[in-house]
Amino acid sequence: MSAPARMRGTARDYPIQGEHKMTKNMGTADRIIRILVALVIAGLWYAGKISGTLGIVLLVVAVIFVVTSFVSWCPGYLPFGFSTRKGSDGPSA
Repeated sequence: MSAPARMRGTARDYPIQGEHKMTKNMGTADRIIRILVALVIAGLWYAGKISGTLGIVLLVVAVIFVVTSFVSWCPGYLPFGFSTRKGSDGPSA
């Protein structure tokens, strides 16, 4: 069997329906603010100022803030077409 014949019907031939490209939509100021908020939440939790269910929820939010800051992409901006990134990637806010 030839190489092109084996390649027919592979996953790359069929795009996923509703697939979104992860283009960066967060600017530098947005990323810095999210990391600072995450650090404040972590500090308050470590100091015992927040605990229980509220503490857990806020720690999850803090982790989400850090992850989205590192990848410069926030899925929450997608439905609104929102971007804080300057440049030709999309609208700036």
